[in-house]
Amino acid sequence: MSEPIITQRCGRCKRIKPLSEFHKAKKWKNGVDPVCKECRNEACRRYRRSERGRQRAAEYRKTPAYRIAMRITLARYKERHRQELRVRDQVYSASERGRAIRRSYRKTAKSKICQKYSKQKNREKVNARNRLRHAIRKGRILPVSNRVCVECGRPAEHYHHHLGYKGDQAFDVLPYCFHCHNHLHRN
Repeated sequence: MSEPIITQRCGRCKRIKPLSEFHKAKKWKNGVDPVCKECRNEACRRYRRSERGRQRAAEYRKTPAYRIAMRITLARYKERHRQELRVRDQVYSASERGRAIRRSYRKTAKSKICQKYSKQKNREKVNARNRLRHAIRKGRILPVSNRVCVECGRPAEHYHHHLGYKGDQAFDVLPYCFHCHNHLHRN
């Protein structure tokens, strides 16, 4: 029986390296790339810095495939780092720069038109949320941060108006965490 190959010589730098230092490649007889990872990565870096590499990258960024790939990548990143992003956003929102940007946006004509349209379209929802906020401030309803999600038991972040928004239904709310509240509205 022949011994399994555990090392290979790189076709570019000519050094003998273990197989773990080579990318897998089915098209080659032994199943690994003939050029080591280090040399292959350096060649890719050189190509990306070249004029042709920059042109090809610019062309690719204009394609629908690139936009879809970026959307998927961003969604995965947000899912994996949800808690860190939430904390970062809270810190930024509380910072002087975050407050200044929000103040400047509120003054723009587009912002005012969007807010006005949204309030007109969702008048019941806006009134119900305002009444609920007022009740929380007055102490008639516990703040959502002191409650747990009714679905999973994690700390709650949102109140859900499960019966609707009219009249006293504004106070018929259930606490939900971010994940469960989104899931509830998607279905």
